[in-house]
Amino acid sequence: MFEFDISKVKYINATTKNDAHYWLKNDDFLMTRINTSKLVGHVAICDGMEELKICCDLIMKMRIDEDKVRRRLVYWHFRTPQIRELITSSARGTNPTMRKINKSIIQDLPVFLLSIPEQEIVLKKLNDVYRETQRLESIYQRKLEALQELKQSILHKAFTGEVTVNTTTTEEIAA
Repeated sequence: MFEFDISKVKYINATTKNDAHYWLKNDDFLMTRINTSKLVGHVAICDGMEELKICCDLIMKMRIDEDKVRRRLVYWHFRTPQIRELITSSARGTNPTMRKINKSIIQDLPVFLLSIPEQEIVLKKLNDVYRETQRLESIYQRKLEALQELKQSILHKAFTGEVTVNTTTTEEIAA
């Protein structure tokens, strides 16, 4: 899942301007501008920042007017298969492994606006489903880890002679 990760910070030694456009702010809507076909146009919402960070040039930074549309709803909308397909098919570039999108492509994408109360209802349902899928994913991950431990234990016992194979013929089973 693509989420904003404040821990992925790179430090630079360049001169900066306090009033420049490149500073990230909490609630900025971010989208990868240049990447592989699968990763171009992925979105995240900037949050959890306590100090100033610079947005790199590979990412588009947008501000969403919360009086018109809920930022998180736009986030989910841009992750739908239909919008992902529109983004990836619109991405261009001479290098087949690195595709680019620009602001004009994003501005032309369809957005269905509901009233703010309707958006809140949809957003609550989406957030509930997301939390449930995260819970199920966590359970699934724990079960996979337990299976891996069981497999390692059985292999260890097999290689140390603690496990023996009991061979039975079909005739013995039928008797």
